[in-house]
Amino acid sequence: MEDDDEFSRADSGDDGATDDGTNSSVPSPMDMGDDFEPFVIGRPQGVDVVKELKSICLDHEEGSSTENLAIELNSFKFSQNASYADVVGGVVQAIFTRMQLEVGTSPGALVSRLRKQLDDWSPILQKFSQDLNDEVAIVKSVEGAALGDIDEATMTVLSKQPAFRFVLQTLHDAELVQEEALLVWAGERRMERGTNDDSARMTLFEQQPTQDFLEWLEESSEEEETDEEDDEDDSDEE
Repeated sequence: MEDDDEFSRADSGDDGATDDGTNSSVPSPMDMGDDFEPFVIGRPQGVDVVKELKSICLDHEEGSSTENLAIELNSFKFSQNASYADVVGGVVQAIFTRMQLEVGTSPGALVSRLRKQLDDWSPILQKFSQDLNDEVAIVKSVEGAALGDIDEATMTVLSKQPAFRFVLQTLHDAELVQEEALLVWAGERRMERGTNDDSARMTLFEQQPTQDFLEWLEESSEEEETDEEDDEDDSDEE
């Protein structure tokens, strides 16, 4: 997705390192997993930025222009030194909250409600998804919703096969999440095999419909690479 000058990224510094570039007193985020929330310079302690961003989205009137909402989200982002991933996380949570899922909502009804919400929210997700990492954050936010980040009803609906796969596929079809982002997320989860096999997150990931979808994406990606290589060979011969 193209960068918007108004929403360009700011580089962050690296403070607190020792002479050899390490800091033994601070644990590495790589060792802490997805739930690790590091201290962010410029962000007041105790502020749940994703929750606040979600609240801003929920205050937005459905069906109205998202231009002012984008400005408000961006202003809050900079005031809290939040990331684009934080913003899309808040948007995803707001989407599923507004869907008002009930225990027993069918996968078909789930997809129908999601598509209706995306009619309003796709422009916001596209504006704040500045790179691959932000698209991965969208996937992880859906994963979090399926694991209980929003409410029990949403967790129950999304975690029941094949609902989770249908949501991922809908986001992919809407061009909000590229296959590369889905495969990056899948690669991270596969690295957890053998260590967290009994966790709810791995149980969700290993659902057969989800694995079938990922396999299809991988095959599609390989076919595209082969076609590109063939085109390059044909061009060289000419």
